[in-house]
Amino acid sequence: MRKLEVVSSYDEKILNSIMEIYEGLYHGTEHQEVLEESRDFNKNVLADPDSIVIVLRNDNGSIIGYALGLPQSKASKYPCIIRFDPEFENDASTFYVDTVEVKKGSARITDFLVLITRLVDEAEKRGYFKFSMYVRAEISERMADIIRKKISDKVRIIRTVKGDWYGIIEPYDLITGTSINANQ
Repeated sequence: MRKLEVVSSYDEKILNSIMEIYEGLYHGTEHQEVLEESRDFNKNVLADPDSIVIVLRNDNGSIIGYALGLPQSKASKYPCIIRFDPEFENDASTFYVDTVEVKKGSARITDFLVLITRLVDEAEKRGYFKFSMYVRAEISERMADIIRKKISDKVRIIRTVKGDWYGIIEPYDLITGTSINANQ
């Protein structure tokens, strides 16, 4: 049975598992800079007590997926995010969902949903009732519909960003949402 775990402190083994998943999904990139910057970013997020990292383990206890996020006010300080989207806002009331990934060959649509849901739930516990995330434009409408049904009906696509990630240019939609618990 797959199990979700909230990571409470920096752990090198977890960082290595995250990077193994990342490299497995993006092995086609020829830029060592991408991997180095991603490793530094993930290491900083894991070490930051304001961040939230959720890992998904399989029956054997191996990490097969992860979700990580941080307050948008902190995310807006990272050059890699600003380079990708120069209009990214420094919004202290929003939690930024940076990454939701599942190991190639292990992914089920429900894995993504449980990871996002748990991350948003954990953010709510910390007082964040708004969230934002980038989703590939080709699947953003579908993803927004799923989030509307399972997490919050107050989800919308704000704009499309064609950011340059070390020469990889692919359109992403910025999605924002407000928790159904925001007014409680």
